[in-house]
Amino acid sequence: MTTSDWYRDDTNHGELRSLLIKGALKSAVDVLQYNARASGPTSNDPVAIALHHRLLVGYQKAIDDLKALSQPKPAKPKTPSDNWSHAAKSE
Repeated sequence: MTTSDWYRDDTNHGELRSLLIKGALKSAVDVLQYNARASGPTSNDPVAIALHHRLLVGYQKAIDDLKALSQPKPAKPKTPSDNWSHAAKSE
């Protein structure tokens, strides 16, 4: 399923939002987000620290994406030509 498929059904984001507001899924997301907080380094190895940080960022990105899917589809941003279409009409 693609993002376009997801937003094609208007009930998807509403149902997901209600799950993220209360209940077991909200609690599970809260636990994952709590566990994804950066804490003190467990190693002095910069590579190990970077890899651990990357893992935490991945958790947070997944949570952010899930929350974004629970919102209505964002409006398509105007292209620069849309912003200046009024100027072309007045000529």
